Amino acid sequence: MREGAFPKPRVLSGRRVGWLLREVEEWAESRPVSALLPPKNSGYRKIGVAR
Repeated sequence: MREGAFPKPRVLSGRRVGWLLREVEEWAESRPVSALLPPKNSGYRKIGVAR
């Protein structure tokens, strides 16, 4: 948010803000895809590997 890349929040009331879903989704889709695998303790299973 400091860099100005994430969408700006919208004021909902005196002490609450929110973001438009479509703006957050567009921002997320514009991010690069990671080549890192998830950590072993994340519950992720490799496809085709039997336990």
